[in-house]
Amino acid sequence: MSKKSEDTWDLSNLVDSLRRSVDFSYDLERTNEGEDIPWDGPTLTTARLLAGCDNICERLAEQDPEELKYTSKQPDAMDRILTCAIQLGIEQGFRMLMKERYIRRMDTRRIRDVIEFLTEKHEEGSDERHDLVRAKMAIESLERHIEDPGIMLR
Repeated sequence: MSKKSEDTWDLSNLVDSLRRSVDFSYDLERTNEGEDIPWDGPTLTTARLLAGCDNICERLAEQDPEELKYTSKQPDAMDRILTCAIQLGIEQGFRMLMKERYIRRMDTRRIRDVIEFLTEKHEEGSDERHDLVRAKMAIESLERHIEDPGIMLR
């Protein structure tokens, strides 16, 4: 799919790969052609979604045939469901990351405050102060990593 492990994946390639796996594993037939697919899960209203509209109910609704004239491949119900599943996974991962970042930011602020307090208590050039300066550098490295997990810790 991608050349480097940190590259993002193309959503249509993900859906196509998942679809091939489903088609290989199951003999599925659409039973309610022309009807909207019901959705009672969360309504996402975020720009983080990668494909089409940002409302899953709209994405699972049957589309106007006039709009379909301009597309090369109209996704069927399974493609739409798989796309929604991927988007929900992306959204959940983002929410988990943001919650973790908030917690880690609070932790690093507390540690930084303690280091600043202790640094003021020790004389310039003392071994303890030198250790505190190294601890401060380690916290700064951790803070950069929290903001961008791609930055490795030193």
